[in-house]
Amino acid sequence: MARRKDLFLSEDEKADLVSKIKDYFEDERDEQLGNMEVLFILDFFVKELGPVISLKAIRRYKEQIEIRLEDTEVDVISTLNFEN
Repeated sequence: MARRKDLFLSEDEKADLVSKIKDYFEDERDEQLGNMEVLFILDFFVKELGPVISLKAIRRYKEQIEIRLEDTEVDVISTLNFEN
């Protein structure tokens, strides 16, 4: 069975998300969190939600590709039939 690869964030992405999480807690919950608390929250979301969201995105993209391939197949068949 293939091993699941962990999702990684660049330092810039991580810093941006830490800032957004801090802002959210301050604005919506009137709580101030420290960097360590936010990093634990971010790590949890990346580990738990990241794979779920990634899988859904991959499935949607696959569906879109399949639809485009079907459309292309219909176009090719239509063109071949038109030429005969």
